[in-house]
Amino acid sequence: MNQFLQSTFKSFSMKKKSIFLMLMFALMAFLAPTSAEASHFRYGSISWTRPNDASRVVTFKITTGWRISYFGGVSIGATVNPSSGNLNFGDATSSATLTYVVTSINAA
Repeated sequence: MNQFLQSTFKSFSMKKKSIFLMLMFALMAFLAPTSAEASHFRYGSISWTRPNDASRVVTFKITTGWRISYFGGVSIGATVNPSSGNLNFGDATSSATLTYVVTSINAA
């Protein structure tokens, strides 16, 4: 099998060899383990609803999880403003600064 691979690789042109080696390197870099350190943001999800089918208005609901000490000592019902909090709609417009309401705290 090894001899088959060597003969196949020899038949490639130099350009094809370069492309093959770049793809292999990219694949190895993609599969290489990396460390992930979440210092403050934990998770998030966005959902939206319309009041009725004829309406052109939508309401966004953004649910996020953060390390409790990121915003200082907060309690349930408190409002917080993230430093870069706006929602970009993808058409060159965005919302005003977002304000989050604390609805639960995990004391663990």
